[in-house]
Amino acid sequence: MRKQSLIAVLMLFGLVWPGQAGGKHNLKVLYIGSPGTARAQAFTEFLQTRFIRAEAVARESFAPAMAARWDVVLLDWPQAQEPVIVVPGNTPQIPARRIEPAPLGSRASWSKPTVLLGSAGLKLAEAWRIGGGCG
Repeated sequence: MRKQSLIAVLMLFGLVWPGQAGGKHNLKVLYIGSPGTARAQAFTEFLQTRFIRAEAVARESFAPAMAARWDVVLLDWPQAQEPVIVVPGNTPQIPARRIEPAPLGSRASWSKPTVLLGSAGLKLAEAWRIGGGCG
């Protein structure tokens, strides 16, 4: 599993030669994020120029079974911007935040090579209750 993940990351960042399809890497890549945003559009356009197939899907509508036909998944999951309450003379208070469920499903059932973007590492660590979260 680790070997597959390493190969996927190396290919995604252009550290190996392109595959057969017109100079594109011979991988099908799924971007999971917020497709309507400029960030998601930029990622999708970038991926489509470098891989034989690349598409974007919304995090909220993604189901883990959708990853079956893809070689690599990119999860773009921003950290929520909770307001910080500042009272003069006191330390800032950050309200408790809700831990969102992992879009990838359970940790035990997820085996697809995955690249984590934004705060996806932190958010998955929290959702899957593994080391690496904050606090």
